[in-house]
Amino acid sequence: MFRGNYGLIRVVIALGLTMIVGWGTVFYAFGVLAPKMIADTGMSRGFVYGCFSLALLTSGAVAPAAGRLIDRRGGRFVMTIGSCLAAAGCLLVGWSPNMAVHAFAWMVIGAAIPLMLYDPAFATITHLAGASGARRLIIQITLFGGLASTVFWPLTHVLEAAYGWRMAWVFCAAANLLICAPLHYFLLPSSRRTLPPEDKPSVSGAEEKPLAGASGGPYGFLALAIMFASNNFMLSGMSAHMIPLLVSQSLTEAESVALAALIGPAQVAGRLVELLFGRNLSPLVIGTLATFALLAAFVLLATFGVSGWAGIAFACVYGAANGIITVSRGTLPLALFGRAGYGSVLGRLARPGLVAAALAPFIFALLIDFGGADLGFEISFAAAVLAFAAMTAIYLRFRPR
Repeated sequence: MFRGNYGLIRVVIALGLTMIVGWGTVFYAFGVLAPKMIADTGMSRGFVYGCFSLALLTSGAVAPAAGRLIDRRGGRFVMTIGSCLAAAGCLLVGWSPNMAVHAFAWMVIGAAIPLMLYDPAFATITHLAGASGARRLIIQITLFGGLASTVFWPLTHVLEAAYGWRMAWVFCAAANLLICAPLHYFLLPSSRRTLPPEDKPSVSGAEEKPLAGASGGPYGFLALAIMFASNNFMLSGMSAHMIPLLVSQSLTEAESVALAALIGPAQVAGRLVELLFGRNLSPLVIGTLATFALLAAFVLLATFGVSGWAGIAFACVYGAANGIITVSRGTLPLALFGRAGYGSVLGRLARPGLVAAALAPFIFALLIDFGGADLGFEISFAAAVLAFAAMTAIYLRFRPR
C-alpha cells in the first residue's frame, strides 16, 4: 500500500491512526452519547445538538487561521495543539455540571477540529510530498480515517453501557491526549525539518498545472465550496442522527449500531478502489462519480428501506461514496488551485463546509421533531442533489480537453 521510504510511511501511519481516534472521539462518539446525555441530564434535544452545532461553527471561525498557521509552522506544532485541545474539550463535556460549561466544552472541541483532522493532515502530507505525490498518500491516510465510525460507534456504545456517558467522554479525552498528541509530536516533522529529497516519492516530470488557473479561480472556489458544504450538511446531519434515524425505521438500537458500523468499512473499500484503480482518472471524474453514487444510495433507501440486504446495500453505497468524497476534499483543491498556499485554500474552503455541518444536527433535530424521521432522510437527499449538481458544474468547466 505504501510507496516511498520510511519517512513518508511513518508520517502516513501516524496521521492515519490519529484520524481514527480524532474523528471517533470528537465526531462519531456524539451520535451514540447524545441521547444518553439528554435522558440523564434533562437538557433538551435542541440544546444538546445545538452545542454540537456550536462546536462546528467555532471550527468554521478558526479554520482559515488554522490553514495559514499550518502553512507557516507545519503539522507537528498545529496538530499536537489540536489533540491537546480535543482532550480538554472531551474532559469538560464529561465533567460539565451545568449547561454553560457544557456549551463551553463544545467550543473548545470546535477550536480543536481544524487543527487535528483531515485538513491539517492533507496539508502536512502535501507539504512533504508535493502536489504530484500527495494524491495517493492522501488516500492512504483516509483509508485509516474511514475506520473511525466502525471502531468508535460500537466502542462508545460498550463504554457507555458499562460505565456511563461521562466516563465514555473521559475515555475520549485520554485517547486524544495519550495516543494522538504523542504521535503528532514525535512522528511528524517539525516546521524547520522537512523530509530530505531522497525521502520524497519519485515524480517524473513537473507537477501538473492547476486546472482552474487565475481566470477560473473564483468560479471553481465557489462551486467547490457549494459541493463540500452540501455534502458536509448531509453527512453531519446523518452522522449525528444516524442511530435514532435507523431506530425509527423499526430496527433495534443494537441492529442500528451494527448497520451504521458498516459505513466505515464501506468508506475504506471506496478509497481502496480509488487507490488501486483510479490512478488514470482525474479527481474531477472521481468526484463526479462519487456524488452520483451518493444519490444512488438514497434512491436505494427510498425504494427498499433499511431491512435486511437493502439496509446493507444502502450503508455500503452511502459509505463508499462519502469515503471517496472525503478524499476529494484533499485532491480537488490541489488539482484546481495547485500546491501554493494549499493549507490556506483548505482553510478557506473549510469555513462554509463547517458552518453547514454546524447547522445540520440542529436543523435535523428540529425537522425530525416536526415531521418525523422521513423528513431527515428527505433533506439529506436534497443536499446530495445539490452536491452532485455543483460537482457536475466543476467537471464541465474544468475537465481537461
